[in-house]
Amino acid sequence: MKRLAALAGVAWLLAAAAPEPAPDRTSAVFGDWETRCANPAHMCELIQGVVDKEHRPILTLAVKPGPSDPVLLVQMPVNVLIAGEMGFGFDKDSLPVPVKLQFCVASGCFASVELPVALRARLSEWGDKPASFNFVSATQTRVTVPVSWRGFGQAFAAMGRPG
Repeated sequence: MKRLAALAGVAWLLAAAAPEPAPDRTSAVFGDWETRCANPAHMCELIQGVVDKEHRPILTLAVKPGPSDPVLLVQMPVNVLIAGEMGFGFDKDSLPVPVKLQFCVASGCFASVELPVALRARLSEWGDKPASFNFVSATQTRVTVPVSWRGFGQAFAAMGRPG
């Protein structure tokens, strides 16, 4: 069941990267996050694309409704060490948020973490402070990618889920 949900999440994440919203879709930007909704069902998702200095995609972060809590999906490059630790880092005084690698396909590796109320509040309050997504590459090099939580709280509220 989890594998099926993960595969559905990948299909959703790949569809979320579409260049322009279809006529029956709406979107709004909140800080570094975009809320996209399909009408009339009002199925919404949050998206943040992270690019390098040459504007090449590095990560895609996406939040979608889950069975109980929303799920944060991370699409990253295929050069991930499967046994390596990965997760979101904040500052030296904060506990990291680990994510679980689900699988890798030709287009990238996919990891996820559920977002219970306490974690959503933490991410919403983090705002402009520096944060990162950390993983170990296949060459066993630690990779740190800056990410932003600026606008996450507003975008999540706009998604129509209780927060």
